[in-house]
Amino acid sequence: MCARLQAALSKLTVGMLQWRFDALLQAGTHRLNATYIVAGLILCDIVPEGILMANKKKKAAKAMKAIKVTPENKCSLCTGTKCCQYITLHIDTPRSMSDFDTLLWQVSHRNIQFYKDADGWFMLVVEAACEHITETGQCGIYEIRPMICRGYSNDECEFDSSAEEGFDLFFDSHQALDDYCRKRYKKWDKRFKKLAGK
Repeated sequence: MCARLQAALSKLTVGMLQWRFDALLQAGTHRLNATYIVAGLILCDIVPEGILMANKKKKAAKAMKAIKVTPENKCSLCTGTKCCQYITLHIDTPRSMSDFDTLLWQVSHRNIQFYKDADGWFMLVVEAACEHITETGQCGIYEIRPMICRGYSNDECEFDSSAEEGFDLFFDSHQALDDYCRKRYKKWDKRFKKLAGK
């Protein structure tokens, strides 16, 4: 093992290694010079040179797959702390045209989406990153984090697959929800004609 690699390993934790690697991939301003697998960890020897090359990125992703992921190390391997980038709010099941009208109004606003899964209907507020996430992707208030954070389980999370895969219904725009409403309610537009006096 080269002296440079030994020195780097002695200074970095698993989370720091992963964060350093991911931050450089996301920035796209460095090139991956070499990737080493050491004791199940990935360590990158980074040199600042232009844009990250696609084939190097693929090799790094392939190397990541070699790491055995467990609930204990999953969060340190997650890029972008995905579970802390949005909030969800359980809502009453919409049943009437009026209920869906309210959802249409809400989804017309930036960063608002809706989904239905096995647990019911939810409003999803995206691009709402937690302000306590540190530069290394750790929780800055871990010891006093809210109970909802403490109760969160990473057994099945966005690290494993995209959240959308578990949705029965998903609406990320006015158009998507409006299309659904028109299929659900055959007389969807009739109410507008009543208002117009026709």
